Amino acid sequence: IDATVVQLAGEVSFSGVQPAYELVRKLSEKLGANYQYLSVPASAPTQEIAQILVETTNLRDSLKRAGQCDVAVLGIGALGSGSTDAFLKIANASAEELREAREAGVVGQISSLLFTADGQEADHALNTRLFSVSLDQIRTIPEVSLVALGPEKALAVGGALNGSLGTSLIVDVPLAEKLLEAPN
Repeated sequence: IDATVVQLAGEVSFSGVQPAYELVRKLSEKLGANYQYLSVPASAPTQEIAQILVETTNLRDSLKRAGQCDVAVLGIGALGSGSTDAFLKIANASAEELREAREAGVVGQISSLLFTADGQEADHALNTRLFSVSLDQIRTIPEVSLVALGPEKALAVGGALNGSLGTSLIVDVPLAEKLLEAPN
């Protein structure tokens, strides 16, 4: 198969979640495809350090190439639960940043980035130091499958759908039932 599996966000690793580079490698092996890592952590300690890394390394080109993929499979996280909270802890999100995220209307996370109920990238300090393709880049990918499990993610999934961040949705039954309960 003439394909390349590409990592769309920086790397983070914590208990119970397989590292992205491992998923990229395993999928490329199953497909008989090439693979490309995004060799950078998921976050920088500050916005200034993030800018320096983007400007002085090949990161800008890597993110641009990643945003030009044809198919993406992206998990949706919910602010205040599970892996999103674990990720924010690893990204050293302060209590103040988390409070500001809630006040800014953040409901979820996709490809590391925090987004609001209307599916827009949150204007938030945390997003300025995360390494990922942008939500605008995600919207240009022809096929984006969004994956989420658990009814606690209903608001985040609704936000992703409101923002046209995916072309297909894969959820478990409890989340599907919760989504169907929501007013249109």
